[in-house]
Amino acid sequence: MTDVFRRTLLVASVVVVVAGVALIDRTVAVSPPPTSQAQLDSGVTQVAAAGVESSAWYCTGGSGASGGAPAKVLLSNVGASAVSGTLTAFSSSGVSGKFPVYVPAHASSTLVPAGLVPGAWVAATIELDGGSVGATEEVSGPQGWSEAPCASSTSSSWYFSHGSTLGNDDLELSLFNPTATSSSVDVDLVTTVSGALQPPAYQEIQVPARSVVNESLADHAQQDPATATEVFALSGSVVATELEMTGQAPASGLSLMLGTPSPAASWSVPISTLPAQGRIAFHVFNPSGELANVDVVVKTSEQTSSPLIVPVKPDSATTIFANSIPFVSPGVPFTASFQSRNGVGVVVDRQVVAAPESQVPQRGTVPAVSSSSDQWLVPHLIGPGTGPGKLAIQNVSGRPIRVTVYASGSSGLVEVANLSARTLEPGTVLVDGPTPPPPSADLVVEASGPVNVELDTNKVGAAGVVVAPALPMG
Repeated sequence: MTDVFRRTLLVASVVVVVAGVALIDRTVAVSPPPTSQAQLDSGVTQVAAAGVESSAWYCTGGSGASGGAPAKVLLSNVGASAVSGTLTAFSSSGVSGKFPVYVPAHASSTLVPAGLVPGAWVAATIELDGGSVGATEEVSGPQGWSEAPCASSTSSSWYFSHGSTLGNDDLELSLFNPTATSSSVDVDLVTTVSGALQPPAYQEIQVPARSVVNESLADHAQQDPATATEVFALSGSVVATELEMTGQAPASGLSLMLGTPSPAASWSVPISTLPAQGRIAFHVFNPSGELANVDVVVKTSEQTSSPLIVPVKPDSATTIFANSIPFVSPGVPFTASFQSRNGVGVVVDRQVVAAPESQVPQRGTVPAVSSSSDQWLVPHLIGPGTGPGKLAIQNVSGRPIRVTVYASGSSGLVEVANLSARTLEPGTVLVDGPTPPPPSADLVVEASGPVNVELDTNKVGAAGVVVAPALPMG
């Protein structure tokens, strides 16, 4: 796990490979190293500015048409000009194909990679001739549905703080290499049953250029209720997602998660609501070789908790149940922040488990937010999630911030009346809903300072089981 020599070798290898990619294939360029943690995190899901000549998205993690979680991709164009391009679909069986893409101005387009190429698992590269377009992926099946952002760049490392292989739970890791250079990848696991693992079968996994490789983590993390994952590209770079399939309907769920490229010292969850029958668990993963002392602060509209100091041992994960935090009660929305007081980077997610009822999924895991932006694209809800949702905008700065929300449609960007020119005090959250958004409208959140955004979707067992991805805009 913590291996100084290997990480030094990794850095040296990446420098050489990135240079090779730039020379061989300019259509899949690897960005220069970010200069800050916020740039690193937001850059992986960054919506390119309107004036750029080209942009690209990389989507992976869903199954083929005959699998348990077929993939669907939504392209949202909030710009004033139509954008066209090409979608190249790949399957785990080695089949690929190219298809034209067109997204009108202030409109969207839904693509179905699962139906384009045969294979158990699929991925897609979407290359566009302009910016202002965001890409998100949805998976759905008998166990429920989930949404996650596609990636706007590859990375040499990815981290996941939680997944389950307990009982019949399935945890699938997707490694997608959209570049023209082959990648060699190590996958390490941190489990509650066996501790830190480096399975030989997961070391130096070869991911050929323009291909997708899938690994079932239950093969090596067996009957484990909480498995954290680290992905390191020894050469080249990839996009990594995890798909967790838990339980059986109605007590079931699908969770598609894009990994985070780097641990961070600060994380937040803009809004959570404890279900009447169920639980919320926050998983804090420390992949470093140092102890992380993490302050956890919970805030409702009326109360703020004193910091709960949570020590997270090296190469381990800790679970914090919201049910055990004072004044967190069912039905009352709250925000949660996580700050490593000694600066050691961690990875955080939120898991919601509700009592079985008619609506699935009942279980879902989504990453917390480690970066902030003053402009966000919130794609409209698709598939099972259409209908009223709850939008939360959190001020993460130390000063008042002015916020306006726009709906993107045939008339361009139009202010949403009840969310126009609202002022948020430091640390507060603006919540709207559950109310139906304008029909099929993508939303743009603009603020005078850094905010975090969460859109809880409808037609699920409890709030927060599925979150519509919010994408920072360049």
